[in-house]
Amino acid sequence: RMAASASAPAVKRVRACVVGSGICGLVAAQRLRELDVESVLLEKEAHVGGIWASPSMYKAVTIQQHKSEFVLPGKPWGSDAPDFPSVGHVRRYIREYAEEHKLDEMAQLNAPVRSAAWQPASKTWLVKAANGPAVETDWLAMATGNLGAPRTLDGRVYGGFDGRILHSTEYYHPAPFQGKHVVLIGFGASSVEIAGDLARAGVRVTMLAREEAHADWVLPRFGAGGQPLRLSANGDVAATRRSRHDAARAAVRARLGGKELADVLPEALVPQGEPVDGRIIVSEMFLDALRDGTVSVVAGDARHCGPDSIEYRNHVGGGTIRGVDAIISCVGFDNASGLWGKVMAPAPDGVDLYQTMFAPGVPQAGFLGVGYGFVAAPTFALLHAEGFARAVTGELELPPSDEMRRWIAETKARNLKGATNVFTDNEHFASVKKYLTGDATAYAKADGSAGSAAHMKQGDEDGSSDQVQRGSHLA
Repeated sequence: RMAASASAPAVKRVRACVVGSGICGLVAAQRLRELDVESVLLEKEAHVGGIWASPSMYKAVTIQQHKSEFVLPGKPWGSDAPDFPSVGHVRRYIREYAEEHKLDEMAQLNAPVRSAAWQPASKTWLVKAANGPAVETDWLAMATGNLGAPRTLDGRVYGGFDGRILHSTEYYHPAPFQGKHVVLIGFGASSVEIAGDLARAGVRVTMLAREEAHADWVLPRFGAGGQPLRLSANGDVAATRRSRHDAARAAVRARLGGKELADVLPEALVPQGEPVDGRIIVSEMFLDALRDGTVSVVAGDARHCGPDSIEYRNHVGGGTIRGVDAIISCVGFDNASGLWGKVMAPAPDGVDLYQTMFAPGVPQAGFLGVGYGFVAAPTFALLHAEGFARAVTGELELPPSDEMRRWIAETKARNLKGATNVFTDNEHFASVKKYLTGDATAYAKADGSAGSAAHMKQGDEDGSSDQVQRGSHLA
């Protein structure tokens, strides 16, 4: 592991610098090493692994995709891994991948980046971290993930509450909430999983969720016949959106004992769109709680809190949730561009990126791991790692900024959620894959048995006649 020393140079010169050692950062670093590109990996924590190695992952976390879709290159899952591995399994899996490739040895740890400035004269980036020498690099990869800073609740609304208020990142398990009434604010991946976890432990749970014009589905991990439900796109042209929608609908109905979401959710939170065209929200625990009536879901916006109550408003008036002991904020995070803007000059003006990873006006930089929709993180990590490596080596020549902006505008106009980085639709996925990897340069089979020499054999057409549905922008 790299660390500062008296003999260390003031500036380390490399061809490529990768910031962040989560899945995307590790895969990118390994791909650069395979190509003998001199590079360095900067990580703010004392260990590699990103969010999966973080204590903010609560105990009940289980990956939302089947393990066959969540595969690092050349790294099959062990025989002890269940169909949907837990956070412990994933943490060990990523650690083993890093150790097998000795990626921790190339990492500069405890090194949060303070600044990354483009130097026009030398056409290099100067990256300064809190630990170790500054890095001068031709290419910069920001692999800092999808999420920015946690969003906080409005103190003007919640300031009168006397109980405990915590963010979802501070939740670990139900034990501290036994015998209490917990209200979760928000309706998303974290809130439904935490609600299900608490309800399963016998905790009284109420969810207060804003009325949504485009409410998302909550899906189980297993299909109607008990088989693992595989809903990720991952470029598989046989898995049309229509077939995935139908499988998801049947799975939800089976989990709810023959009921529909409309039977167990407030009208304002019943999804009107198709199941896999929105965010990935997966929790059979939550569906079980809805079926059994062990979680109460209220549609509305909080307007005022008393010492143990929350007043809310909705389209029919509103009401008051009483006897509240704790509030868990599940209102999400800012997007990744906030972090980029704090340290980079120049920086992207948002997360809509050319070919999902390059920003107009930001030279010789890639933004890895920003992806939404029904696709597994290792899948777009592979795409972004290959795209970045090809740009660094000169195999991929990027167009001028005005052409990038034109592509971004055209893609947003026709893609799911009006965004460039939603990978659910296979036609979009295949187009991006073809650009970033070339015609035959992808490097991972679905079972993880092949390394970087393997070819992607999936085609470039979705095969779905569905009309692409537009909705609110993913956050």
